[in-house]
Amino acid sequence: MAKFNAISAPQLPSIACVGTIANIADTKPSESGAYNVTNVKIEPRGGGYGTQFSLLSRPEWLVPGFAPDVELEGNKSANFVYQTNIQGPPGSGISRLVGIAGSEEAADKMVDEIFAAVTTENDEAGNAVSFVPDGKLDAAVRKYAGKLIGYTLVQKKEDTGEVDAAGKKVKIRTGNYELGKLFFPTEDSLKRYRKLAKDRPEDWRVGFDEAF
Repeated sequence: MAKFNAISAPQLPSIACVGTIANIADTKPSESGAYNVTNVKIEPRGGGYGTQFSLLSRPEWLVPGFAPDVELEGNKSANFVYQTNIQGPPGSGISRLVGIAGSEEAADKMVDEIFAAVTTENDEAGNAVSFVPDGKLDAAVRKYAGKLIGYTLVQKKEDTGEVDAAGKKVKIRTGNYELGKLFFPTEDSLKRYRKLAKDRPEDWRVGFDEAF
């Protein structure tokens, strides 16, 4: 059906929230088969907003010896997915998988458990392939359901299906929010987001009360 061009919604501030992992669904293959998808639901605490997100992974990415710079070289899409979900560059913040644990100490334990679940089997060509079975990943992350986590919500943008002169996809702002990133809800991080909301109210809000 023919449509008129949509107008962008007014710009919304990003929101820093705290909450708990309310549900972690069974890991399943994506429609394309390129990734495994683990759907996660976050329940807000302290007056914030809940959200849900998909953790994307591949079984071989969870092996200690996996070298993303080598294995994902030239694959921009997979590189972005790995950085967002498994491990980004130093200084880029924590990934979705790590953030589920809620703290650095808990994240270390979770990663150790995932590494301990590594299985090695021969593929059709007889080559040894190491990976983490889906059920083992689910078991590791479900231990952190109910843990307090930090997360940001950002304004969701919608793909118009068009590209600009540089070949980049044209997106417009919607009136909805989606997950930005996860963070550990430490005293320092919550203080930092409170300061952002105070100094830049047009860009940031906090979705948690003074109890945190």
